[in-house]
Amino acid sequence: MTERIEIRGARPEDAPSIAAVHVASSRGAYRGILPDDWLDALSTGAHETFWRWRVESLRQDGAIWVAAKSGSIVGFCTTSRSDEPDAAADTAEVGWLYVSPDRLGEGVGSGSSLLAQAISSAADQGFAEATLWVYADNERARRFYENAGWQLDGSEQRKQRGDKRPLGLRYRITLPPR
Repeated sequence: MTERIEIRGARPEDAPSIAAVHVASSRGAYRGILPDDWLDALSTGAHETFWRWRVESLRQDGAIWVAAKSGSIVGFCTTSRSDEPDAAADTAEVGWLYVSPDRLGEGVGSGSSLLAQAISSAADQGFAEATLWVYADNERARRFYENAGWQLDGSEQRKQRGDKRPLGLRYRITLPPR
């Protein structure tokens, strides 16, 4: 029997689990893309503080969803109004979608799970489209989003991470009308 995935809104007490998923997922997904010393320096404690603050100060146009299996958080996803300079007022952004490395491929992030909940929630809030950023060298994530219907929109950016400036690509999707 397959474990059921529960999707629900994040609560402040979820911060330690969200932080643990964030750090483990970052180290697994970005090894070879971001500097090893930068990844190794990621702190679950610092991320816990950030995520507690983020959940407690959630903007009205934002959402943080967690996925739990057998009561343990195994992934999370955030959405909010896009703050990109070229974004229309009805554009949401998926800021983070992270799944525990040991749960990849189990449907936590896709299908009727985290990403679907985030898209549905953004559409319910009146957003017409959504964007997200992915490192160009993160082929697994790029395939995941492309298989879910996201398309490159031509925007690129580079952000300094340690001694590297990896290329980020922006994806976009039209949300279902509500």
